[in-house]
Amino acid sequence: MLRAAAEGVSVPRLLIESTLNPQWRGEGPDAVMSRRQEALVALEQAADTRNLLLAIGRNINQIAKHVNSTDGELPEELSAALASVTRSCDEVTRRMRQVSSGRTAAQSAAVTR
Repeated sequence: MLRAAAEGVSVPRLLIESTLNPQWRGEGPDAVMSRRQEALVALEQAADTRNLLLAIGRNINQIAKHVNSTDGELPEELSAALASVTRSCDEVTRRMRQVSSGRTAAQSAAVTR
């Protein structure tokens, strides 16, 4: 409330401005560009990972066809492959949440320690 009064705005306006306007957060254009660049890199990495997951999904479909044609006999490697896909999906989800929350990689690493 003190900051809102000092700025001559309401508390809701202060919250909106401090969220959307870098100058109200005390950040310069370099910090904003740095976060944008980091977000772009994270999105590119997520897209690459998504493409890999799609390729893995196609392979799993082929395995499923094989399993269906051999009376349900599962190859031993299937469990490990599915666990790997699950971990990859979880990692993509985690990184996308970081980007959407506006956290930097350094901030997220500090939180997980």
